[in-house]
Amino acid sequence: MSAQPSFTQNTVTVGGTISHPKDDKVYIKYYKDYISYAEGIADSATLDKKGNFNMNFTWDHASPVTFYHGDEITEMFVSPGDSLHLSLDTKQFDETVKYEGRGAIIPNNIM
Repeated sequence: MSAQPSFTQNTVTVGGTISHPKDDKVYIKYYKDYISYAEGIADSATLDKKGNFNMNFTWDHASPVTFYHGDEITEMFVSPGDSLHLSLDTKQFDETVKYEGRGAIIPNNIM
């Protein structure tokens, strides 16, 4: 009897909370190719009234992505099965970005 592949093996979850939001949306973008730098959107979410968001998207390989909120960005590295929680305050974005969860060790170390 062989094991069935799990849907969650190719899924990445990114959720979190933004203090002092500058916009009502967040995005995870990636480069479709590195020659033209054409970007694709892996997923997006609308913030709730408390600044919380949650995204779940299919991802079949380990690679860099970029998290966007308004004019603020942070680089991340995601792998299939990752479940990340971000917390940040837009008043001091770079100083307050914090990653937690499965896969957090890599984004925390590339900052």
